[in-house]
Amino acid sequence: MSDRPRRSTRQAAKGPVPAAVPTSNTAGAASESSRDTSKAAAKRKTQAVDPEQWLNSLFQNPKSILTTIDISDVFNSGAWGMLSDESRGELKKLLPPTAFVGYKPTLGRDHPASQIEEKDTDDMDVDGPPHSLPEVDVPTFFTDPHFLAAARTFQDHIYSNWLSDTHIAKVAQFNRDLESGAVAVSWKDDQWLEDNPPIHPELASSNASNAVGRTASWNLALAGGATQIKLAALVEHGIIRIGDVLAYRRSFTMSNLTIEKDVIVDDIDSSTYALTVLAAPSTTKALPQSLLGPRAGGRSSSTTPLPNAIQSMTVASPTQLEGGLLDIDGRFDKSNRPNGNAWKNFSVWRWRTPGDCGDQTNGRGGRDNHGTLFYLRGNYYHEEFRG
Repeated sequence: MSDRPRRSTRQAAKGPVPAAVPTSNTAGAASESSRDTSKAAAKRKTQAVDPEQWLNSLFQNPKSILTTIDISDVFNSGAWGMLSDESRGELKKLLPPTAFVGYKPTLGRDHPASQIEEKDTDDMDVDGPPHSLPEVDVPTFFTDPHFLAAARTFQDHIYSNWLSDTHIAKVAQFNRDLESGAVAVSWKDDQWLEDNPPIHPELASSNASNAVGRTASWNLALAGGATQIKLAALVEHGIIRIGDVLAYRRSFTMSNLTIEKDVIVDDIDSSTYALTVLAAPSTTKALPQSLLGPRAGGRSSSTTPLPNAIQSMTVASPTQLEGGLLDIDGRFDKSNRPNGNAWKNFSVWRWRTPGDCGDQTNGRGGRDNHGTLFYLRGNYYHEEFRG
């Protein structure tokens, strides 16, 4: 090994650097820069901030400061105490009953035990807002885990841009398109096919041809097997009977119009299982009480005359029935009617037991809702071919 000393890699210490002597040019530049800075500051002070625009940015902009702070620093008892009485009164209307002093939990009116125990008259009415709201339970409400979770969810919604005007408009338009049938929700059909794979014709029962319709082909791979079930199959197997009320309801969002109309099954063709139904004229929704009694139905084969202006039609499918009812209603032109699944627009109402009067105040002779035609068709398909 060599005894030669190694060269040090440490840098030598540098001496102090003398300050530059200002010249006339540098002094002028510094003075000019100072004047520009003061002008910019004055300009910022003179620009008035629009309060509405500032609030919109605060509560809608994903980059808002509300998305990065601890929300409990804003929503707390101290901030509540700084508000005016008028502001607190408006905010109280948005709070749940559990936020107020003296709240006592009570059973709902539909709970069986509420019929046994008499309700305390001093309890707060959860459903109806009182005339004067009590004081907010400040010490506990603003630290309640449920409130803090809701406040942090509010932060997430701002950060995700869900509260912006653009996003709200997109959601509203999408909901209108869904209700009007302008967009297809294909994932529902895909999910149905996944849960209900098509069956093979040779595995079906001997009466399969009657179930899918006497002239229909057995093509269950189109959109699930249940879609091949015809209305005649439901009638033939007693799922729809004489005396049943078929309640129609559909909202046409683009026209801001909701049409509701009830029909009663008056007769059933013994060979084709087509339905003869009765409906009220024009835009009248409810049927007359004379058609809704325990002996309703089958009037076409009796000598009892029908009430005046009652409309009668014979249909073989929900689509035909929907078209006929819209023609009777007359408020929606045929050329402007959007496509839709008529099976989902009709619900079947029937007595629980023959001759049962039920709740006469429901406008359908005491009948109970047994579900939509779409639901009943799916149940029939599952029990008949997949059970």
